[in-house]
Amino acid sequence: MVIDGDPGGYAGAPPEEYLRILRSDQSAVPGKRVIPMIWNGWGRDTAGEGYWSTPVLPTVRASLESLKSGMSGEWELLPGRSHREGWANGRVPVAETERAGLMPRSTIFCYEAIEFEPSEPAAAIQFDLIRQALKQESQFSSVAKGVFGNAQQPVMVLPNLYFFARGAANSDYLEKTDSEVLADFARELGDAEGVLIPAWSCLKLSLRDLPADHAQKVRALHLDTELARSIPGGPRRYVEILAAQLESRRGLLAATAAPPATADQAATSLAAGAGALIRWWHVHRYVGAGKKGDPFQWRFLREDQVRPLREHAIRCAAFGPAVIIQAAGTLASENLLPLDEASQRLSELTSTA
Repeated sequence: MVIDGDPGGYAGAPPEEYLRILRSDQSAVPGKRVIPMIWNGWGRDTAGEGYWSTPVLPTVRASLESLKSGMSGEWELLPGRSHREGWANGRVPVAETERAGLMPRSTIFCYEAIEFEPSEPAAAIQFDLIRQALKQESQFSSVAKGVFGNAQQPVMVLPNLYFFARGAANSDYLEKTDSEVLADFARELGDAEGVLIPAWSCLKLSLRDLPADHAQKVRALHLDTELARSIPGGPRRYVEILAAQLESRRGLLAATAAPPATADQAATSLAAGAGALIRWWHVHRYVGAGKKGDPFQWRFLREDQVRPLREHAIRCAAFGPAVIIQAAGTLASENLLPLDEASQRLSELTSTA
């Protein structure tokens, strides 16, 4: 599989150049299918005002016309679309593939419907994007070879993968509500009571919807269905991960629920909220484009996880710099961060609205 222009080519690069690359690939792997991914065409100008500042339709159309007339032998297509129209390339590659009469060769790529890229580790439900993409492309279910999705943190978004697969296999399943889908998935994993559902949904739930003992209920689950046993890392590790995220979310919401009345309350609650997030980072150790061993940064967590802490930190900062010193000392004493790093990270929170 070869992507067309991300990166690839240069402004004004002729589509025949891409064709030559694909033909060379065919020669290098005889008997194998070469599958061009159609994303933004070959030769689009991606400099200047930004990557998506120039239209994709002309280059996508030219690339497809070149492939249609110039490819032979074993080849297919992977036309990719964005998670919604009006964003990046929208549905242009899919629509142009249909226009070129190449849909029977194609597997449609619903990019970011399952999970965004890049994606900081978290169980985050995005069923609406899956519904929208699969409903739009279901018109090709009897013509296209199939439908394809991607995930960077697949264990964290298993409910999205499940819903995408069920909806791709049967478009009627897309009509189910979020709660019905989550209940179905929980049962297939062996959780008849739906204990996993609040853990999957915790980023959208309030403190009152997250009982203090629910993480322990998640840990107590014994998932032993065939589907559960196929989870990478195993079902025991999976419930531990979900319980850790649930504890982190609840700890953050509890720490930031009320404005502090004193400097001591400010320091205590700031340390508790920051500690809840940092403990979650200690579980997944995501460092973005960095490398193993990089020191902790707030950008290693989802912004919707960090935002409540930022807002609370601004309130805490009103009690003076001693709040940061005391809270950093707490984080260091709990071995969550070295003292200097803790002070720096907390200072970043209080200086950013």
